Amino acid sequence: MVDSAHEDQLNRIPRTGFFQKYVFKFGMLAAPFGLPRLYLSNTSPEERAKKSTTKHQYTSLDEASYFPQSLNQLDALNPNYGDLPLVVIARNQPSSEIQNKNTKHYIWAGLQENLASRSTDSTLIFTGERQHSIHKVQPEVVIEAIQTLVNGL
Repeated sequence: MVDSAHEDQLNRIPRTGFFQKYVFKFGMLAAPFGLPRLYLSNTSPEERAKKSTTKHQYTSLDEASYFPQSLNQLDALNPNYGDLPLVVIARNQPSSEIQNKNTKHYIWAGLQENLASRSTDSTLIFTGERQHSIHKVQPEVVIEAIQTLVNGL
């Protein structure tokens, strides 16, 4: 699992602010004119160009609208992986290393730790970086985790 969603995250992590919510929706309408490129924080020109497309904006809105339903379905499964080998790769650092316990980073770390606890044969890796797209920004972390997992089977 690479910075995976957790079924409790919508209940535990503070909601996006009113302003952010509407900037996101505005992005969909502004994408045909290239305006999202002005406010996207991603530093990669390729990512910024891709994320400012109309297709990306519509896809993001669809994903966001169905996300609560997906988390409810996952919660109903009450996932437990027994002794199945499991690797959880998460951004930032463990909750024990985060000073301010009232931040979404602390809550996210705890949720990722909970995911790892669902298998008796799990490994939890924190990247130390803030980026969500670990597979793009730190592909070596993902590759090494996969190789370690495969070699252990």
